Amino acid sequence: MVSCCATLRRSAGWRMRALLVFRDHGLAIATTVRICGNRMDAEEAVQQGFAILARRASKNAEINCLGAWLHRVVVHEAVRIRKRQHSRRNEQRHDGQSVVVAGWW
Repeated sequence: MVSCCATLRRSAGWRMRALLVFRDHGLAIATTVRICGNRMDAEEAVQQGFAILARRASKNAEINCLGAWLHRVVVHEAVRIRKRQHSRRNEQRHDGQSVVVAGWW
C-alpha cells in the first residue's frame, strides 16, 4: 500500500498536490468556518493544516487516510485560533473594565 505522503512526494508535482488541495480545501473551509465563526480565521486554520501536511510529507511520515487526517488537523488549528480569540477578547474586556472602575473611584 502506497501512502498519500509518498504519492505526494513522488508525484509529477503540481497535479497531485493541486488535486489534493482542491478536493479537501472546500470541506476543510466549511468545517473551520463553523468553528472559527469567520472566513478569515478559517482560511488561516486551513493554511496551517496544509503547512503541517507539507512538513509531514517532507519527513516521510505515514498518513493512511489523508482526508480524515487533514480534517483532524484543521479542526485542532481552528480550535486553537478560536481559543486565542476568546482569550484576547477577555483581556480586552478586563482592561476596559479596570479603566472604567479606576475612573469611577
